[in-house]
Amino acid sequence: MSDRYAGVREAYFSSNKPPPVPPKQATEYNTSAFPQSAGGRRHFSPSSSPSHPRTQSSGSPSHYTQFSHSIPRSRGKPRPNQMRMDRAVGRSTSFSHPISPEAPPTLPPRPVTAVQKTFKRAQPKFLTGDLSFEHLIKHYQKSFPLRVYITNGYLGATSRLTISTGDMYNIHFMKSTKVMLFKDSHDTPYSIPLNSAIEFGLLYQPRQGRKPAEIETGVVFSSVADLLSQPETPRVVVVLKSWQSSDGKTSVVTNEVLFVRGTQRSLFGKKGMKVFSRTTKSDKFLAEDCNTQFSTQPSLCRVHITDIVDHIRQPKGEKCVLFLNSQVLMNREMSSSVQTIPDDLFAKVLTILDQVTETSLIASSMLHRRLEVSAEDFDPDRDVLFDIPVDENTAEMTCAVVEMPDDSDTDRLYDDTKSLYEKFDPTKVMSIKDTGSENSHATQKLLYTTIRRGCEGLGVEIARPEALYDIIPSHMKSQFPPTPSSSASASPLPPLPPSVPPTLRSPTGAPEFTDNVGGEVSDGSSLEYDEVTPESLQLSHQSQMPNLHTVSVTRGPTQIDGRLEKKVEELQQQLRESVAEVACLNSRLERSEDRAGQLEEELGKMKSSVEKLLPQVFALQSKMTHFASPQRRIPAEMEEEGEGEKESRVNDTMEENKKFLRTLSSHEVCELLRVMELSQYKEAFTKESVSGEILADCDNEILQTDLGVASRLHLLRLMKVISGRHSAAALIEGADPYVTLGKK
Repeated sequence: MSDRYAGVREAYFSSNKPPPVPPKQATEYNTSAFPQSAGGRRHFSPSSSPSHPRTQSSGSPSHYTQFSHSIPRSRGKPRPNQMRMDRAVGRSTSFSHPISPEAPPTLPPRPVTAVQKTFKRAQPKFLTGDLSFEHLIKHYQKSFPLRVYITNGYLGATSRLTISTGDMYNIHFMKSTKVMLFKDSHDTPYSIPLNSAIEFGLLYQPRQGRKPAEIETGVVFSSVADLLSQPETPRVVVVLKSWQSSDGKTSVVTNEVLFVRGTQRSLFGKKGMKVFSRTTKSDKFLAEDCNTQFSTQPSLCRVHITDIVDHIRQPKGEKCVLFLNSQVLMNREMSSSVQTIPDDLFAKVLTILDQVTETSLIASSMLHRRLEVSAEDFDPDRDVLFDIPVDENTAEMTCAVVEMPDDSDTDRLYDDTKSLYEKFDPTKVMSIKDTGSENSHATQKLLYTTIRRGCEGLGVEIARPEALYDIIPSHMKSQFPPTPSSSASASPLPPLPPSVPPTLRSPTGAPEFTDNVGGEVSDGSSLEYDEVTPESLQLSHQSQMPNLHTVSVTRGPTQIDGRLEKKVEELQQQLRESVAEVACLNSRLERSEDRAGQLEEELGKMKSSVEKLLPQVFALQSKMTHFASPQRRIPAEMEEEGEGEKESRVNDTMEENKKFLRTLSSHEVCELLRVMELSQYKEAFTKESVSGEILADCDNEILQTDLGVASRLHLLRLMKVISGRHSAAALIEGADPYVTLGKK
């Protein structure tokens, strides 16, 4: 070692500068390679040869340099007084300079400390092994909320939103969100939740017959017949001109958005279009002769995702353009932030892929969490409330449940989770998705936060964190089996000697002695009781106090084992929390019983009201039956009132039936024959163009000779309709053709 530092000493004496640090000791010295001085220090010095005497502890001068490295030690003698004085006056304690009797030495520059301290993150105590997020939800969802440590994996959304190995998160609860998947022309994926305020203009793109310019601006149809004549009917249209049918039963207004459900024929065989009105939320039938105008312009045919899911069959593959109405946003302050959505997103044509349910975990980062902010005021730009997806992107990622540092952290986690669960705001959650770029992630974030007012919970389900509402809150130590540890602090406590009477500590702190206590420490887990009340818990606590406070006295009758005392304090705290929780549950139970009594009273009132209304309902039903079957009512009334009045009533009804029969067209007469199961005569009636006016004047001879009705039963049925005894209107509407209106 003397040869190793010879050049260093010569360079120092020539330039009067401190020697450099050896190469292998740039960050930390290998102190085992150097001898230790009496003061607990190790010196970088040559071997103790006669030509190089050491500096004595009395502080006598020497004519060589002594380079020392100070290492704090738990045992050994204190530093010499000379070293303390050097530190007090500001001189370096790492170098001993040669002292010349002729001139005082020049102090070298203050050297940089050679020892570099390394600060490592405290390693948490794992309660489980490596778990995937799916495994965590499957087996430990009932234990939410909890704290996890990411043991392996990486998921990056932006430079700020990443999940990587070593991160720690508070998992609050699980969330399921129904979303619609889209992609643009560059195959960039987008997922938009069902409660989004984004509106979609579906593009009408038939396979042939339309130009691309017409697809962008929309196609105008002059009537329902024009629309139905297309090879492919559009899914959504908007009304450009108001229209009302002749009978006043059907009407459409300008700017009314209609979902086309298909073609349909009316009762009289008229072809038409069956639609659903998004404006009036009702079904409508538009006949073929409806001459109003329709358009497929995307900017006018705006619908939400829920409309697409409910009223469009198999929307997969449909193309659409996005629109946004900031007036329907859940938070009005979002209107300004929505302006940051790229304009090209609304100019893009997106393709609908599928509807799926996304599972995610609502978590808060331990790195960004600010304890002074309440849980209901989470700000994504400040407190970072994450939405961690559980999908193929995180399938390879693993985590482990860690132990909470103390009960105060556990209580804070429970309070934050309860507040978040009761006042969950989806607009304040940052979703971590691997979208490929920060711009696309910013767009995806805004698509997730543009929630429609009044639809906050649409398609969103939050799993109830069961651990928050347990009768006795369980701590992390009891929820998960602890991992074995090799440290001395984790070794089991020694058994108490049964021969020495143990020392007990009362709740007031005064020591007591007893002789009838066993040597084992009881945690009170075998306590059984019938009814949980604060008084019973307090009595049980007092009865278990000797076992809870049993301590070791191996080193004297008054010396208490600190570990057992800490265990006693923990059990006392748990017991106090249990008593408070039971008292709270009892108060809630009393309120629930009061509420149950009120509900029983309301139910009794409702039953009495129903009993009062039942006679009225039965009376109305009898009246409806009375008016709905005049063929049964009129003969009975005729028998009561007399023969003359009976004929006049029958004749009046028959005249009304004849009047209705004369209003039928030839096509409607054929429809009447069909419902009467006389379709074999439709050809003869059509050939002669028999209308209702002609049929009303026919008799048996005309029906037999001119129209070919040979069956006497068929003649009888037709003559009953012609005479008015059978109602043609009732037959067309599907009533029983053998029910007569009058006396035969």
